[in-house]
Amino acid sequence: MKPMRLQNITTLVLIRHGESMRNKFGKGFCFPDDAARAAIGPLEDRLCPLTGRGKNQAASAGRRLKKLFGVPTKIIHSGFIRARQTAEGILAAYAGTDRGRIEFTENNLVRERNSGYISNMTAAEVERYFPWSGAAWKAADRFTYIPPGGESIVSMCEGRLLLFLQQLDEACRGFQKETVFVVCHGRTIQGLRYLLEGLNHDGMSELMKHANPPNCSMTVYTFDGTHHPVVQCVDQKLW
Repeated sequence: MKPMRLQNITTLVLIRHGESMRNKFGKGFCFPDDAARAAIGPLEDRLCPLTGRGKNQAASAGRRLKKLFGVPTKIIHSGFIRARQTAEGILAAYAGTDRGRIEFTENNLVRERNSGYISNMTAAEVERYFPWSGAAWKAADRFTYIPPGGESIVSMCEGRLLLFLQQLDEACRGFQKETVFVVCHGRTIQGLRYLLEGLNHDGMSELMKHANPPNCSMTVYTFDGTHHPVVQCVDQKLW
């Protein structure tokens, strides 16, 4: 697969949201136990908010991003509460006319991976209702695995994430020196990397063996004279 060229963007900054309640109390597709679930409640994934620490991370990220990149043309978030709160924390670093120059928008195409039926279950409940899923996950190729009722990473990449990059590039047509911040989710960022860097199946499977990017970290691309992406940094913390 060839790296994806973007014709109309100068700098693209991919930012994972700050620490969420789910990051604090739940790991993986499900909750470890009843106590962890009770600490948050059975929320839809999109409604999971930041912790106080996550909000502080977002504010620190905003100050750092402003120092590094100046005023972005666009700040785009996934619409999930934790991503929106992070984007709002970043936006708060800008004031007056600078803030007025930023297009602040939601785009659901960069939402989190859908983890399916088990997202509000405990590990014991998953074992009870989907007793085969643990062994299937351990044996599976992480790139193509579909959690029960959920979404594979490859379908994210070759569907909505590809569409997002195509639409973003088109939306930036006619502008110069476009700097775009995209505030989204760990596996979403890895999926965008797959497209931008032209990773093959083995490369993406290897990437997914590693943990999600740190909360409030950035992966940055600039685009050269031939519009090819040039990686400037990967998973660099902003706090």
